[in-house]
Amino acid sequence: MKTKNVFIWIVACIWSIGTANAAIRYVKPGGTGDGSSWAKAAGDILPATLTDGDIIFVAAGTYSITTNLAITRSNVSLYGACVGTETSVSQLAAVPDTVNNKTIIQYTGEAAGTGRVINATSPNVLIQGFRITGGNLSSGNGGGLLIASGTVRYCTISGNKAPNGGGIRLNGSDANSAIENCIISGNEATVAGGGINLSKNTQVNNCIIQANKASTGAGGIYTTGGGGEEIDRCIIDGNETAGGDGGGVVLNKALLTNSLVSNNKGGGTNRGGGIRISSGSNVSFVYNCTVVNNESGSGGGGGISSQNGISFIKNCIAWNNRRNTSGTITDDNLSTVKAISSYSICTDAADNNNLNADPLFTDAAHDDYTLQESSPARGAGDPSVGLTVDLAGNPRGTATIDIGAYEYYTQETGLTPIAAGKTLLRYLSATREIVVDNPAGTSITVYNPAGVCIVKKEAATRISTAGWAKGVYIVKAETVAVKIAVN
Repeated sequence: MKTKNVFIWIVACIWSIGTANAAIRYVKPGGTGDGSSWAKAAGDILPATLTDGDIIFVAAGTYSITTNLAITRSNVSLYGACVGTETSVSQLAAVPDTVNNKTIIQYTGEAAGTGRVINATSPNVLIQGFRITGGNLSSGNGGGLLIASGTVRYCTISGNKAPNGGGIRLNGSDANSAIENCIISGNEATVAGGGINLSKNTQVNNCIIQANKASTGAGGIYTTGGGGEEIDRCIIDGNETAGGDGGGVVLNKALLTNSLVSNNKGGGTNRGGGIRISSGSNVSFVYNCTVVNNESGSGGGGGISSQNGISFIKNCIAWNNRRNTSGTITDDNLSTVKAISSYSICTDAADNNNLNADPLFTDAAHDDYTLQESSPARGAGDPSVGLTVDLAGNPRGTATIDIGAYEYYTQETGLTPIAAGKTLLRYLSATREIVVDNPAGTSITVYNPAGVCIVKKEAATRISTAGWAKGVYIVKAETVAVKIAVN
């Protein structure tokens, strides 16, 4: 993993050198200019002729397209969620405000089944700060996006459809590619990978993959087995496959770490309601994941199935998963033949320092799978896996490590202080409210786990969470220390 990160850094440096002096194209809704400035902003996102290293700033608004955005040159960067005053990349927000500056690219072509939103066939593209929706393919891969190589970050990809990779198909043909800090939801694949379809040398980091569907496999994420696919710090929740394997994710020569796999479902003879380790000799690894409340079909492995694939499962919690055989529900957390499970909590695993004990989640009834202070998962893991942070961004131990996606951290009661410019992690649901003791009237910002701004309020004293997806959120005091409580 360290070698891969160094490689990405080198590629990023080469990209930055090559584009440091590139001209910027400015785009805003209804623009009629040549794109040379905000005052002369263009209305079309892409120019008639692209060149290597083009940088495009796109102001908030909705951009309807009837043909896909074809990126045919290398090192092209598209930045959405722009305020409309930025004149250099350094002036862009580190985390784009995609709530107040929504930038939507939607395919509205009349011919059903023929429209992909973004088709990037050249290497090292960057797509940041957009909502991408409406893609619909009857053949091919990637209904929302097809990326040959590059990075997609701080995007919401929803409401797209394709045979493979309903939301996005990400390749790694020329360099390591990544999806980072994105929400991939409500997409559909008629074959495999309702949300994401990954090829070789690709990463998915700090994303939410939720409520996607596939017909024959992997409602959430499908890894093709090219090698080097890694998924880290993701929430894979509420995805579904109708009859194939892997309601949440299918791993084939892949690595899954620090992730919550919950509430996924497979139908028919499905194997692996949460995770399916694919068949064959390819080896996959699952470290420090919480796999809970998933349901398989009659094939079994409500939580994890690796009956024909070789896998190493370590520091994981597989709990309260089930098998549905023609309406008959039975407990079924782990169904394995060629898997080595160790330092994990699971009713179906024995020996190898595994535990069969209630993991004592904080509030499982409301999908809060952080750990209580008395949880047997505390300090019971194997730190040799080398993970430094957990799903919520808390540091992991070096001498000892907790089992599952979350390290235990103190869940203070009452008012909890947040220093100026600092953040606090809290589990929130749609029935709760953030109460702020804020005498100085500082701005309060709340981000979801994907790093996307959910709300920013000046002089906030109360912030309603109505309509939010339940989960861990990041609350930040911008300039002055405050105290908060969650009711």
